[in-house]
Amino acid sequence: MSNLYPTERQWISKYVSHFLPIGVNMVRRTQWCESYCPRCKIREETHHHLFHCQHLQSQMQYRKSLDDMSNWLTSQHTPDVLTLDLLNLITEWRQYGKIYASLLSPPIQDQLRLGWRHLMEGRLSVSFAKYMQEH
Repeated sequence: MSNLYPTERQWISKYVSHFLPIGVNMVRRTQWCESYCPRCKIREETHHHLFHCQHLQSQMQYRKSLDDMSNWLTSQHTPDVLTLDLLNLITEWRQYGKIYASLLSPPIQDQLRLGWRHLMEGRLSVSFAKYMQEH
């Protein structure tokens, strides 16, 4: 987190603590009357919906974020197999809401046993961290 811009750290902190100004929170705080997504206007805007919204603007942001992540993983000298697995895992999770871990490399399977949220918050499984160090 120390390498991130202050605004990025703030967003991550708010996401992890479920304190983002999204539809359900804005209604609960009596700031908005409706909790629908301002982009797609179809669904209730929840933390889960932030990553699964199918609106064109959301899809473009997702593609840009995935490209940024790919570039960052490459700059960190992440093994190609892990980079591909991570990008596929994120795409699968976004499209289907679940992950088929049996198709992934063992270090990522171990990480997923620890939990997807832990991966997103930077807590790595022992085998994942060891694999990265050995590379």
